[in-house]
Formats: sequence, C-alpha cells, structure tokens
Amino acid sequence: MSVETPSMPAAKSSRARKTANGVADAADTAADAALNAESRIAAAAKQAEAVIRESLETFRAQTRAYADTAAEKFESAQKVVVERVREKPVESTLIAFGAGLVLGVLIAGRRN
Repeated sequence: MSVETPSMPAAKSSRARKTANGVADAADTAADAALNAESRIAAAAKQAEAVIRESLETFRAQTRAYADTAAEKFESAQKVVVERVREKPVESTLIAFGAGLVLGVLIAGRRN
C-alpha cells in the first residue's frame, strides 16, 4: 500500500517552477537574440547604404567623363560639318534634301 506524503505535491510544484523558469529563460534568450539580430541588420543596412553611395558617386564621375568626351567629339563633328557646308553649299543642300526625303519615305512607310 502506498501512502501519499506531503513531499509529492512539493515535487510537482518544484517541477512547475523549473518549467516556468526554463520558459522565462528561453523567452529572455529569444528577446536577446532578436535585439542582437536587429542591431546586426541595422549595421548591415548602414554598410550597404555606404557602399551604394560610394558606387553612385563613382558612376556619376564616370558618366561625367563620358559626357565630356561625347561633347568634345560632337563639337569637332559640328565644326567639320560647318566647314563642308561653307566649302560646298549646293552639294550640302542636295545631301540634306536627299537625307530628308529618305527619312520621310521611311516614316511614311511605317504609318501605312
């Protein structure tokens, strides 16, 4: 025959406390992990922003260089065209008329 002693309910209470403490510890650990992850994400976002800004500045500098080169080439091509038109105005007019006629035919052909 077994007799229930007062120590048995105390054992159940002790297990419940241990379980509650374990759950509380797990919750604290999870909260700490979430805060740690949040700070890491914020740091990574700042680093990514810095890299993007630096890349954008590099891109801007490169496009300025390309734009300057293109402007120089356009100016020299414009000078050549102006010189040719002054040397041979009739021939230049006929060439411009022919180019306009070809473009007009091509554009009209697309509409139909």
